Amino acid sequence: MKYRYVVEDEVLEVFIRLNTKKRERLLALLQSIADHAPTGRDLDHRDSVDRPILRQSFNQWTVWFWFDSPVHEVRIVDVEELN
Repeated sequence: MKYRYVVEDEVLEVFIRLNTKKRERLLALLQSIADHAPTGRDLDHRDSVDRPILRQSFNQWTVWFWFDSPVHEVRIVDVEELN
């Protein structure tokens, strides 16, 4: 079954401040993570309930997320634009 991505409020706040071109690029990256779920990525840390928070870096962005496999979602918990 195909995964879909869901973003946390903090990610949405970053998203709404971006120009159109950057928004489109970020959306494409998030979709790419969902399209290739649940393949291995770099473990960054574990959250307060011991979920593995994964990290994937792209040319312009770093994205932190976890897989919610029972409901086929990728939870995007943070993004950072690299300058």
